[in-house]
Amino acid sequence: MPFFSPGGREWVQARTGTDIVFPGSLSKMPRLNYLVDKSPITMPDRAVLDNRLTMFKSSMFRQLFPLLEAEIFRTTIYMAYSQSHSPMPLNIMSAKMSVFAFMAYTSSLFPGAKEAENGDFYALEAQRLLSDLVHHPATIDGLQTALLLILYRQSTFGDLPSVDALISTASRFVYSLGGHISPGSLHNPPSRHEWHCRNLFWICHNIDRKLCLRTGRPPCINDSCCDLSLPEHYIDSIKRELPPSPGYSEPIFLIDIRLSLIESHIFVELYAPPARGKSDAELLRTIRNLDTMVEEWKVLALKDDRETLPFEQKQAHDSPDLQTAVLNMQYLYSVATIHQATTGCRAWIEDQGCTMEGVNSSLLISVEASRQLLRLINTLPASSLEGGFWFSLFFFLSAGVVLFCNILNSPDSPNTQGDILILDALAAHIQEGSGRRASPQAQPKIDNAGQFAAELGKLARCAVRKAQMYRQSY
Repeated sequence: MPFFSPGGREWVQARTGTDIVFPGSLSKMPRLNYLVDKSPITMPDRAVLDNRLTMFKSSMFRQLFPLLEAEIFRTTIYMAYSQSHSPMPLNIMSAKMSVFAFMAYTSSLFPGAKEAENGDFYALEAQRLLSDLVHHPATIDGLQTALLLILYRQSTFGDLPSVDALISTASRFVYSLGGHISPGSLHNPPSRHEWHCRNLFWICHNIDRKLCLRTGRPPCINDSCCDLSLPEHYIDSIKRELPPSPGYSEPIFLIDIRLSLIESHIFVELYAPPARGKSDAELLRTIRNLDTMVEEWKVLALKDDRETLPFEQKQAHDSPDLQTAVLNMQYLYSVATIHQATTGCRAWIEDQGCTMEGVNSSLLISVEASRQLLRLINTLPASSLEGGFWFSLFFFLSAGVVLFCNILNSPDSPNTQGDILILDALAAHIQEGSGRRASPQAQPKIDNAGQFAAELGKLARCAVRKAQMYRQSY
């Protein structure tokens, strides 16, 4: 049953014996004001932009999120700072918009950079220009802007409604520009713009699949209408050690695009409306098949030193690099999401004994994957989450809810006390990992998320006490 549904809240209340007061929905917190402002456009100081671009080029984010292509963006900057008369030509307006979006995004990556505190202002300027350009033919600059704004909102603000709207715009742009077709399949030699558009397609696809699993809505990008062949040299590029060498320019992608394709199967085969009509046997068979797909991906993606181990075996000095940590988060989250789907089995809903063994074993796998995902927090310095706080927060809160529900379902389990401590650590890490430079708009959401995690630990203790009192009364 959905955790936040009336029935779900009643179940939590029955198990804990107390009224539940979860903080308000994260999506209902105040958001940036995106009303279109027609005031004159004041571009960022050119020296500040050049400095920010130098920082970005020398960082690993250039390859992990290949949102910019050096030659194309150089032309974009030239156009953005060129003189123009009113009405402003579409290509110049599009270029200015892309520069503002770049300045906003890099403000979250480099919070100590000059004018980093102006990230919200830059985002608003990009947003108001984008709202005008959606009525015109798609451009590379427009697609870049939508994706840069998505990453900015995710990394500093967790603004899911805005991200949801922006991914719809980005998907329309990527279709219009032909990014859903591999340049290698075209008759003419692919241009720089075509290769770059293809990279933007994969970023768009990754984000879209994450939102599908988070919100349950259909994808904006339909796999059946796309060429899903991997980029040239992709397998070799992701095997390189990070941080990449300064002279290496092949995109790596922070989220392995092969896993993004598997996530398409997870959503369609387990969580899309047609999947609800599957019999228990069909659902369990689908879960096994998807689990095999994820395990095969892990063998290819987590080589040697990137092997996924029980995190209690790791030492404090074994903190993984960013890409390894994200790959582990993705793997564990995928396993938990796949096996959590067994709660849709009729045997689970109606508590039938005939197939409960298979259902219970799947649920235990989901719980263990969630437990390991939360233990991963202890291997990550809080500073490593700055710039990616909202990205990682969703994984941790989802795992926390799975662990919490398992405590309520089995309060006498020998793992319960340890799991409660893990929930306590989650609440503390949210406040610590958010960074000290949260914007005034983002801070309420950070506080809300921390309070939510703390409430999970508190209610878990209530459930344990109620179970103990019940045993003592008999």
